[in-house]
Amino acid sequence: MPPSSINPEQAALCINGLCCARAERELIHDLNQNLQAGQGLRVTGANGSGKTTLLRIIAGLSSDYSGEVRWADCDIRLNPGLLREHLLFIGHRPGVKAALTPLENLHWWHSLFASGAAVAAASLRDSLAAFGLAAQIDTP
Repeated sequence: MPPSSINPEQAALCINGLCCARAERELIHDLNQNLQAGQGLRVTGANGSGKTTLLRIIAGLSSDYSGEVRWADCDIRLNPGLLREHLLFIGHRPGVKAALTPLENLHWWHSLFASGAAVAAASLRDSLAAFGLAAQIDTP
């Protein structure tokens, strides 16, 4: 039985024998990769080579693959809710609203994913400042 929650400091991503094809074209063939907490992986390739497909699979947004993807030793197909507690996938068209300020955009995204949890504006301001956006916080 997978745990109901995990410690992100102990989280690890394990990909074993991942294969995926689209329209009879193999995009991913026998991919094996392990990442420990704090590690990163750069995904590069030409347009249409499967980068977004790979990221969507890892994020649990696509189950059209063979092989295994595990997060914190749990198969993401068997426990997608656990993965969603710790991961947010934002694609190449993230839906940032140009008419909103950065602070308003963060409030909007938080309302979508926080299950009703309140967030202090000061916390969002601190987050924006950490990314060097303090001067743009209230500018659309």
